[in-house]
Amino acid sequence: AEQLPVAVVGADFIPELITLLKQDATLTVISLASVTEAEQQVKKHTQRAAFVIPESARSGLTNGQKVELELLYD
Repeated sequence: AEQLPVAVVGADFIPELITLLKQDATLTVISLASVTEAEQQVKKHTQRAAFVIPESARSGLTNGQKVELELLYD
């Protein structure tokens, strides 16, 4: 089966999410260092899309708040 690359910025902020994504045999998780890197890779079509997990994600989840992820795509 073909694997879909999933680029992620801020993977360390919600490691449980990354663990879940890695358990899916159809996905390949690619960690990116910064939003700038993600934007450049999406723009150059190195990555089709990238999720950006905000630094506030952990505290938001801990406090029962909704956490919004940003999706970069071209």
